[in-house]
Amino acid sequence: MDIKIKCSTDIKRIRNILSDYDEYMYFNNEEVENLILNYHPDKKIKSINKLVMKCNKSYKTKCLHVLEKNSSLEKSVGIKEIIENYYGIYDPKLKLEYNIKAGFRTPLYYGDKQSYYLNNTFKSEEDNTRIGKCVNCDYKGKISIDHYPISFKKILNDFLEEEKLNLLDLKIKYENGKWNLENKELEELWLYYHDSVASYRTLCKKCNSSFNCYSQ
Repeated sequence: MDIKIKCSTDIKRIRNILSDYDEYMYFNNEEVENLILNYHPDKKIKSINKLVMKCNKSYKTKCLHVLEKNSSLEKSVGIKEIIENYYGIYDPKLKLEYNIKAGFRTPLYYGDKQSYYLNNTFKSEEDNTRIGKCVNCDYKGKISIDHYPISFKKILNDFLEEEKLNLLDLKIKYENGKWNLENKELEELWLYYHDSVASYRTLCKKCNSSFNCYSQ
């Protein structure tokens, strides 16, 4: 089996294991802990007391966190990069590129995209989550907001070209659970540009994944 397929299969398997744990419930898992201690790319985790799945409110996803021994600080870790490192295919340049792009996505939560999300979903009476309708398959439930017809990737590339910027030269910082651009003037310029050209559609998780929207 191709090594990338093996890697992808293991990432999915480990994520399925983690999905069985409730949010904010501390647990131990020997296989996951051994992967973190031995294959985290920057070796930032030295010991493990407990693991916990916590919701990243900015990105609306559950993320794995580690509580180290003799510490009250919970550190987030990415299973994908750990397993890629296990298989020897982790690329720090691609990870940096991914994080910088995440820094460009963060301001969108304060612009027209967030307004579109709120205007095209409603709050569930059962659990307070927001519910919407997928325009592709008519599913009703948790919804993703997809850039359409112009992809996020094209909007960002056009912006970088217009401003004569090299993506990998830009500085980012991690705070409040998300990546942010360090240059706030650039962030404001980007949000103005983005909101002037972007339009959206609502998709369920399955359709969003099948269209490979997040990578576009």
